[in-house]
Amino acid sequence: MEEDRPENVQPESSSSAPSEKKVAFPTINRPGGQSANTSSGKKIVKVVIVLLIIGVLGAGGWFLFQEPKIEKSTEPTPTPFEQEEPTPTTVQIKRSEIKIEVLNGSGISGEAAYLQGQLRNLGYETITTGNADKQDYTTTEVTFSSKVPEEVKNEISGKLKDLYKEVSSDTGSLSGKDIQIIVGLRKGQIAKPTPTSTPKVTATPTPKATGTITPTPSISPTPTP
Repeated sequence: MEEDRPENVQPESSSSAPSEKKVAFPTINRPGGQSANTSSGKKIVKVVIVLLIIGVLGAGGWFLFQEPKIEKSTEPTPTPFEQEEPTPTTVQIKRSEIKIEVLNGSGISGEAAYLQGQLRNLGYETITTGNADKQDYTTTEVTFSSKVPEEVKNEISGKLKDLYKEVSSDTGSLSGKDIQIIVGLRKGQIAKPTPTSTPKVTATPTPKATGTITPTPSISPTPTP
């Protein structure tokens, strides 16, 4: 028996639109489970990154080359002011004009003339000699006036210390001279003993005896009969 079909239902015509079908692309499986699509995607990403880097570098270089150059005015650097130090002026010492008095106080003859010769060897010419008020000086004493330069003081003091046992120096006012030196004992010299005077012996006169001399009577001889 044939089944009854509804009258209003029409059979599907061949002109109706075909139904949508999904198309699946074949995939190639690689070792490790990584597909070809993933590998190609990474390559594309790398290429894009490289292109971006190249583009950024190119744009930066273009910007640098296109940047207008600003001319900077070069002003001369001011030279710092250097203060010149004053050149020390050397004072010329005129030794020939310095007046020196040498007094012998050692008690040894010729000592003032000896020192006079030593000072002349240094260039001092105006030197007078004499004897001190006493002759028992063991220390050589030198007195400088206030106007004598320090160079002269050091030179003469050094010379005296080379020659004599003991040297004392002082600064004071001197009349008619610049330096006074009282000579003491030189190195190696011994002070002479002071001579002592021998007392004179006064003879005491012997007292003479005084008295009255009684004359002795003379006896006349009796004639013998």
